Amino acid sequence: MSSSSLRDVIASLYQLEPEEFVGARSRAAAAMKADGDEVGSARLRKLAKPTIGAFWVNQIAHHWPADLEELLAVGEQLRAATLARNRIDLTRLDRSRRIKTDALMSLLWHHGEDQSAGGGRKPSQETLTRVLETLTAAVMDQDVAEQVRAGTLARTVVHEGFTLLDTDEEDVVDPTPGGPTVTLLPLRETSRDRHPSGAAKRAGQVAIQRATADLVDAENDLSAARDTVESLARMLEVLESELVSMTRDRDSTRTNVAAWKRKLREAERQARVARQRLEVLTKGDATD
Repeated sequence: MSSSSLRDVIASLYQLEPEEFVGARSRAAAAMKADGDEVGSARLRKLAKPTIGAFWVNQIAHHWPADLEELLAVGEQLRAATLARNRIDLTRLDRSRRIKTDALMSLLWHHGEDQSAGGGRKPSQETLTRVLETLTAAVMDQDVAEQVRAGTLARTVVHEGFTLLDTDEEDVVDPTPGGPTVTLLPLRETSRDRHPSGAAKRAGQVAIQRATADLVDAENDLSAARDTVESLARMLEVLESELVSMTRDRDSTRTNVAAWKRKLREAERQARVARQRLEVLTKGDATD
C-alpha cells in the first residue's frame, strides 16, 4: 500500500468515536496484512486510541480544514513575530488568533449540539477546555500543528510556554520542545570587551536579551490564559442562556401537565356519572 493510502486509512480511523477505534484498527491491520503489507499492518496496530478531547480536535480537522488552516497560518506568523520580538505584530496576530480560535470553538460546539440532538455525543465543558488548549498549542508549536492538521491526534496538548537553555558558548532560546531555536549571539569582541567594563556591558546585553525573552514568554502565556478564560466565559453565557430557556420550558410543561391532570380528573368524574346513569337506566328497563 502506498504511503498516501496508509495516511488515508489512519486519518479515517481517527475520525471514529474512541469506542469504535480499537475494533476498526484491528480490522484495518488484519486486512492490510492479508494484502501482504506487513509494515503497514504493524504501523496500524501501534496507533494509539484517541482520548475524547483528541477525538474532537480531529473532528475540527475533518469538518473545517480551511478554517483550521487559517488559524495555523496565523500560528506560523505568530511564531516568527515571537522570535523577532516584534510586539506590534504579536499584538495584531494574537487578536487574529483569538478570533479564529473562537470561530472554530463555536463551530465545534454547535456541531456537538446537533450530534446530541440526534442521540450522539457532544463535548463536555472539560473537553472543550482541552480542545481550546490544544488549538493554542498548535498555534505555538509547529509539530503539534502538523498533528492537528492531519486529524490524527491521540492526546490533547497543553502549551507550556518558552524555555531558556544555557550553554557554555551561547545563549539559546527554545520556543517549543523539539522546535526551532533562536541563538542569541554574543556581541562581537573588541579591545574594550577585554576590560571589565566591556564584559559588564556584554553581560548587560545578555541580561536584556533574556529579560526580553522572559517578557515575551509571559505575555504569550498571559494572552493564552486570557483567551481561555474569555472563551469559557462566552460558552458559560450560552449554556446559562440555554438553561434559562430550558427552565422556562420545564415550568411551562409542568403547568400544562397540571392543567391536563385537572381535565383528566373532570373527564373521569363525568365518565363515572354517565356510567352510573346508564346503570340506573339499564336496571329500570329490566324491571319493566
